Amino acid sequence: MRANNQRMNIAVITALNNRPAISRIFLNNVERWKEELPDHNFTVFAAVSDKVDAELLEEYGHIPVIVERNLAGLKFNSAIRPATSWKAGVPVPVAATQPSILPSVCCQISLPVVS
Repeated sequence: MRANNQRMNIAVITALNNRPAISRIFLNNVERWKEELPDHNFTVFAAVSDKVDAELLEEYGHIPVIVERNLAGLKFNSAIRPATSWKAGVPVPVAATQPSILPSVCCQISLPVVS
């Protein structure tokens, strides 16, 4: 059990699909969470296929995970890989965010991953 005063690393895993206006609303909400919970580290790991999505994530200081345009389940799996080893303040290796072949296991995540 984590003590109430311990800082948590919260990785939000999602996929973006070339809808920058909607993605910006989502990212602004993450910024609001960061303001409301300043004692914790939030990072978004988003599977993206488009340059506009990657640039938007980088603008907010989050991690784009580059994937081919494919099924949403595969995109989520791609974003999970770098998120599982993320530590606040430690750069995510570029290789972890580049295209790769992953098993076709569908994994939908609707809650943040907390470590």
